[in-house]
Amino acid sequence: MIEKMIGTLLVIPGSIALGIYYGWELKQRLEELITVRQIMELLKRQIQYTKAPLEECLVEISGKTTGIYKNWLLKTAKRIEAGEDENLYRIWKESVYKELAGTLLRKQDVEALAEVGRSIDALDCDSVLAGITLYQEELEETIRRMRSENKEKRKLCHCLGVIGGIFIVAVLI
Repeated sequence: MIEKMIGTLLVIPGSIALGIYYGWELKQRLEELITVRQIMELLKRQIQYTKAPLEECLVEISGKTTGIYKNWLLKTAKRIEAGEDENLYRIWKESVYKELAGTLLRKQDVEALAEVGRSIDALDCDSVLAGITLYQEELEETIRRMRSENKEKRKLCHCLGVIGGIFIVAVLI
């Protein structure tokens, strides 16, 4: 009997914590998408106004970011500067997949960001800016949709954690 009570005391808080964690993940993904949006806005401005080479723009932007995104920008700039590959799209894509693997961005988020490399590899500035603008519009729509859904989804995660814990306890008893 005492084992069942101890199990109950462990299962319910554990499931509640799991629900809270999933709610936190939703919030973090939104914050990461907002960070990517800010990076793209900075990149667009750097390209548009300074007309500097991409690697210089990335280094400049990295000074305004932190953590994994700063490392991603610096490593991408270093690879471009080192001339590891003639194809900027390939460098960008590989860098996005490799360096942003530890984020909470979903597969479709990473794929969309990787595809920005196609426009970055364009020869003229207008094509580069148009590609970044198109990505920004898609990203803005994703962020807007997530903002409207996140509050309800986070509540749902919390409730499911509690209900799931109670259900498991009921099944075990």
